[in-house]
Amino acid sequence: MLLNRAKGKGWVQEGIYLRFSSDLTDPTAWSKPRKILERGTWYPVVVGLSDVEHGTDKLAGRIARFFMAQRSVHEIVFSLPGKADPPVR
Repeated sequence: MLLNRAKGKGWVQEGIYLRFSSDLTDPTAWSKPRKILERGTWYPVVVGLSDVEHGTDKLAGRIARFFMAQRSVHEIVFSLPGKADPPVR
């Protein structure tokens, strides 16, 4: 899950955060929020690249498009802590 955090007057964007869960229905299964971007903007979304996923936000692989405010200029790369990942294309 991606979240944006606003604070103060005028809804100033503080940052974009990422949380993981192995069980979406269990509140205790969620990781603590981890900041991945200073500031940012509204409605952060990850969209999968695979044809199987049809470009939706339902499922993303290791590399996906990262959108904010309906615009994407970056890819996001996910990795498991402590695991060596193959090189990114």
